[in-house]
Amino acid sequence: MSLDLEWMKKQSGLEGKYERWDVFKAKVINPAVEQINAKTDISVIWKPVKNGRKVDAIQFNYVLEKDESCMKPLRPRLFRRPKVLKGSHEEGVWMRKNLALLLEYEVQLKQYDNKEKLTLADLRKIADYASICDKITEDRVRNEIALRTKKL
Repeated sequence: MSLDLEWMKKQSGLEGKYERWDVFKAKVINPAVEQINAKTDISVIWKPVKNGRKVDAIQFNYVLEKDESCMKPLRPRLFRRPKVLKGSHEEGVWMRKNLALLLEYEVQLKQYDNKEKLTLADLRKIADYASICDKITEDRVRNEIALRTKKL
């Protein structure tokens, strides 16, 4: 199903707002699709429909997921940093717990779809957390960050 971008803005009361496509995509489309995918048994996939360089519409496809094992994993909420001294044992425990959460999430993403990748922000967190206890993971993640941020 394809929906006209201006019609979507009118129906949602966003006429005259989010004129730039990248802002509309980041503030409206991506959060809405993520919420639908995470909290319902519907998986939504979308792509922009362009007329030249301008995005005129969005094509939506969806799948009803009967089995929860097929649902895209939701990023876990990380533990808050404790109010402790930098380099203390408590900080290390906190970093290891968050590292374990993010690495498990990465495994779940790969099981869901081998092409899925963690965000650069999550990769940077993994590298920071791994710097205290897992040099191999830190090196792997820093290499991936370098590859994904390299200018072509």
